[in-house]
Amino acid sequence: MIALEKLNKIIYNNYFFCILLILPFVEPLYFTQIPAVNACFSYLKLAVMAFVIFDWFVSGRYHKNFLFLGAFLLLDCVVTFLNEGNINQMVINAMTLMSMVILFSNGAKTGSVVFLRTVSTILEIMIVINFMVIVLYPSGIYNFDAVNHHYFLGSRNVMMRTIFPGVCFSILRSKAEHDRLSIRTWAVILISPASLVLVWSATALVGYGVFLIFLLLYVFDLFPKWMTFKTCLIILVTVFFAIIVFKLQNIFSFLIVDIMHKDITFTGRVYLWDSCMNYIPQSFLFGYGMEYLEIIAGKLYLYTQYDSAHNFILDIFYQNGFVGVVLLSAIFISVQKRIDHAYSPKYKNMFVLFMLCYVTMLNFEPFINGDMRLFMSMIFYMYFFDENKIEQNRHILKKRKKIIFKARLI
Repeated sequence: MIALEKLNKIIYNNYFFCILLILPFVEPLYFTQIPAVNACFSYLKLAVMAFVIFDWFVSGRYHKNFLFLGAFLLLDCVVTFLNEGNINQMVINAMTLMSMVILFSNGAKTGSVVFLRTVSTILEIMIVINFMVIVLYPSGIYNFDAVNHHYFLGSRNVMMRTIFPGVCFSILRSKAEHDRLSIRTWAVILISPASLVLVWSATALVGYGVFLIFLLLYVFDLFPKWMTFKTCLIILVTVFFAIIVFKLQNIFSFLIVDIMHKDITFTGRVYLWDSCMNYIPQSFLFGYGMEYLEIIAGKLYLYTQYDSAHNFILDIFYQNGFVGVVLLSAIFISVQKRIDHAYSPKYKNMFVLFMLCYVTMLNFEPFINGDMRLFMSMIFYMYFFDENKIEQNRHILKKRKKIIFKARLI
């Protein structure tokens, strides 16, 4: 056990190993269009998954949140198998998600500044490349027959699943290393909404707009005390009932139609929500599992093929049932208690800020199966984040830099 902890400490504090561990899980969607490159990412991902899960299994430390997530994914696989759904893809999704949350949790528990730097740098580079592609190739670089243009990180409503975590990890790195936002972080913060404006991802822009307002309050030490992780969850559920269930959006028609340039149905999302809610009671306890696209698309929307209701809560209810919702809720409640009560204001407010990124998006975009990986990885990273270790390791790295600098002068 002690030897394993020492090995993890070496691995998660080494840039080369961190790159190998992280990179296969954040493969840009454009690379999936290049068979040779995609194959390299796939084989590396399999190797990393095997190592991470074996490492976790041997450690013998099975935190309750891992057990909740494991039960959630096992339920998904069993129900998918019993309903003759897409079991192969479901198993791949389950193993990948479990591997990612273990990986990010280990990076958090070790307090590795190197791991944090690696994650933020990789995602920052991707955000910059994606912005340049959007500027140079407004019509996209692949999948030209699709309704939406596709860029380095995917289509307009898909790229934010990489952009949001990238901005969050960049902010966390800056605050952890310098106790302020660096120039590179401000550059990423500004480039990200510019990308969303150019492709006009309205829902992402609304979420990002709210995030920017509270980011400025955070920077100037004006972050409101009432804004907690619990508040974010309450807002998430309130919006769900107000808009998705009770459909009060007519009150805000001026905002939706005139400013966001969307119709009252949120570009057809209302039809998806209604169809999904009609099917949920028929398999209320355990859901339907992961169905093949032609099956779920026929249920949700007859005119376009969607494999998601474009709402996080509805998607979980549909695929995993009431039991799945309870298991996932247990994780979020556990994370809420830790973030709101166990961290200093510096990191607590930062993590609340991160959740604010997602409050809007979770109600209007797909965050199920593969789309939830980075989001859940961030949730687990925040839970296991050790601010004392991160501060200690930061000082150690600074001392090493000074020693190396003096040695070079000599």
